[in-house]
Parts: sequence; C-alpha cells; structure tokens
Amino acid sequence: MSEVLRSHPILSPKTLWCNISERLTFADNFALIQQQWQLGDGNAGAIAQLQTYLKKQSQILVFDHWELLFARACLSGNYQPQHEIYLEFLEAIAKEPMAGTVVVISREHSPSLEALAAENPRVASLIVSGLSNLFAQQILQEYQLQDAELWADFVETYRGNPLKLRLIASGIQEWYGGSIAQFQNQETVIGGNTLRDILYNLTCHISNSEQEVLYWLMLWGKSITLEQLQSNYHLEMPFASEVWDAVRSLDRRFLLEKKDNQRPHFGLQPSIQRFLVQEFTRECCREITQAIANFPTLKFEYLKHYPLIPQGADPNIITSPVICPILKGIETYYRDPNQVEAHLKHLAQAVVPTISLRHDYSQSNLTLLYDTFVTYFL
Repeated sequence: MSEVLRSHPILSPKTLWCNISERLTFADNFALIQQQWQLGDGNAGAIAQLQTYLKKQSQILVFDHWELLFARACLSGNYQPQHEIYLEFLEAIAKEPMAGTVVVISREHSPSLEALAAENPRVASLIVSGLSNLFAQQILQEYQLQDAELWADFVETYRGNPLKLRLIASGIQEWYGGSIAQFQNQETVIGGNTLRDILYNLTCHISNSEQEVLYWLMLWGKSITLEQLQSNYHLEMPFASEVWDAVRSLDRRFLLEKKDNQRPHFGLQPSIQRFLVQEFTRECCREITQAIANFPTLKFEYLKHYPLIPQGADPNIITSPVICPILKGIETYYRDPNQVEAHLKHLAQAVVPTISLRHDYSQSNLTLLYDTFVTYFL
C-alpha cells in the first residue's frame, strides 16, 4: 500500500507523507505538516487547524506505520496514552465532510477504527490482499528460481506478499543457486534475518493470552472453530469470552486466516505457522538440553505450558509439527542416539506427576518424546 501511494503519478504531488517510524509524536508530525502546508501560527489548536485546512483543500495526508502508536503486551489496537491525540484527530475529521483525505496505513487494526467505519460512511477500511498466483510467480521468474512444480505451494506459504516473496527469493537465489527444493530440504522455515525480523515484529507485541492461542493453534496445525478452541482450552482461560477476545485481537493483527464453512474456521497464516514452529522447537530443545546439564534442577516453560499433541489435534506423531523436529534437534546436539535415549528416559522419570488441578504438561510431553524416540529414531 505504501509503495502504491508513493508511486502513483496523480496522488504524489498532493500527498504529504508522515512516517510515524521517523516522527512518533503528533506534535512532531504537526510541525512537519505546518511547514509543508504553510498553515501559519494560528491561535486554534493543531487538530482544529488541520480540520479547517482539509475542509477546503483537496490534499492527501498519509500516516504510515500507525501500528507504532499502539500499546504492547495487550489486546490489539489500544493506543499508548501519549498517542491518544491521533485518535482524537481521526474522530474530529470524521465528523463532517472534507475536501481532503486522510489515509492511515497500519499492520494492525484497531477497534476504534472499526467503530469509526461503522458509525460514519465517510470512513472506509480497506485490506490490501496479496498478489494473485500469476503475478506472484512472476517475481519467482524475475529471480530465476528453479523447481516450478513447487512454486504454487511456495507462493501460498507467503500468501502472495510481494515483500516476503522478494526477500525469500533473493536468499534462495544467493545461497541455494535458485533451487526451492534445496532450500526446503534444509528444513529452514525462514530465509534470512530480514524476513525473520518482520515475522518477529508481527508477534512480539502480543498479550499473554494471544501468545497462548497462537501456540495452541500452531500445535493443532489445522483450522478449527472458535467453539473447538474454547472447549479444549478451559485450563488456560476459564472464561470463553477471554478466548474470543484473544482471537479477535489476533485477527486484527492479521495473524489469522479465516475460512467460512457452515461455521467459521480459523488457523494461522502459513508463514506465521512455520515461524512459530521454528521458535517453539528451538525453545523446547534449549529447555531439554539445559535440564540435562543442570539435573536434578528441572525448569520447563514451553514443555510445561503446551501439550505437544493437544486434544483434538491429529494423533499421528509423525505429522505433528514439532515432535520430530525437537527430537532431531536434540539428536544433532548430542550426536549419540543411545545418549539421547538415556537422557530423555531420565528426565521423564524425574518429573513429578501432576495433580488433577495443576496445569503442567512436562511429564506427558517428556514421556511422549521418549517413546517417540525409541520407536522411530533408534
């Protein structure tokens, strides 16, 4: 969206671009606007001056990176207190017709923006979709990627996002000679730090409840209904409304993918799914190797809070998104399969069984990993 507006030949001369990543406060952005539009030093406040100007002038005012105004570690779209003046500005200009236009570009939606769009027909909310399969594959041709039979699935993984496709295609061309097959054989899910940073930034600001839902959806590895999530998730969030709030918040962050059947189903976008699998696998391997090194002190977080095969997930261990990758990671670390077997058996026996009212999956997860390793890896 940013590139479309920047490059449009008709819009550019009339467009004033405010990049919030460069100037965060409303006062700093207003100083830029005041200078560029020559508003002068009127007695009215900043919002009133902008209202008056945009009523008469058919200018386009763009605010990019709007998501930086929102608070971290809480449900999506809540403004940081010092930035609520931005919302006051939007509400003020939505009250009456304007000759000018204000465009907000955000990687995160806000309940307040939803309310403005619902209350006022002059406010429109648009979601920019990914490229079609045809145009997305033209990017792969541009980078001369090989293995055309894998292109459709490759594009689907990144949902036609041109930035992600270009980043990953560039890395494949440079490090794997353009072979998508070789890249996938490395079992890497993210190609390069830049794309990893993008995906990390999409998930690092979320609340604890949203993080719980993200990892449970990742472990399920399939689309489910809200009722299925609520019914299998009662230990983590005893109130069904908490689950709904977290799901809606993740949807506003554009992390979920919804499918409308008889009942709406939702799951994770493929690139987010793969990113979370890699992060979860790494953390579980770290916990296990540290527990082995520090025995008898046992400290688990991921293995404690998340069942590797949640209720309702595919019971086939081989199709689990995390079990075999965790075991491969541990085997790579220790190299000796017999040593891995002995360590896993020792940990599984050492973890104290949980009482019925206690939320702890450590023993069941370690036992599952041990049994799987004995069955499939020895």
